[in-house]
Amino acid sequence: SDLHNAGVMKYVRIEFAGFDLKAPNSGNEINGLTLGGVGSGTTLDHIQVSYGMDDSFEFFGGIPQVVIPDNASTASNQIARGDRARDVNRAYRDFLEHHRTAAVPTRPVKPQDKGNVEAGVKVVTNWVIGRLAGQRFASLDDLNTAVADQVTAINTRTPFRGQQISRKDLFDEYERPELLGLPESRWQPVTWRKSKVNRDYHIEIATVKYS
Repeated sequence: SDLHNAGVMKYVRIEFAGFDLKAPNSGNEINGLTLGGVGSGTTLDHIQVSYGMDDSFEFFGGIPQVVIPDNASTASNQIARGDRARDVNRAYRDFLEHHRTAAVPTRPVKPQDKGNVEAGVKVVTNWVIGRLAGQRFASLDDLNTAVADQVTAINTRTPFRGQQISRKDLFDEYERPELLGLPESRWQPVTWRKSKVNRDYHIEIATVKYS
């Protein structure tokens, strides 16, 4: 039934989705959130999908020399007690090294560190969320398609800041040539853990023993 209620999901963060299920570059990717067969009676509230394999680098077709991420605790560690500055964690560092780029996390409570991003959020709020508010979608795919159409409209709309040129035109002319090329293979996330050898000469990780 289209009105089927599969339950409630609130305040969930999904990370590192999109890696290949069978083998690198197999095309069998795990999506961040799949809602096949879920009806409109299902409640989804404050769901965030982060660090997906198919995020901004592939969208822009290249990699910047420096990335300025938000000061997320999941992607950074405290350098020293009492110091507000943070350093990226090991998993994020491996991700950056694979893409041959670097990251300078923003400072806490310093919105000026990401002024362009905050301005972009306002644009998205007005031209995407505002225009789609009140509409109902039969599936998440339909919603994603509608969002993508609005994003395309934003990037190709003219005039932009009084010029007969679009955001995309400016990006293609000035910024795209400065991007580094995408790596040949996609990054595969790795979980690093410390473990001690038990008396039976095995190491146990997630209830599985390895000799």
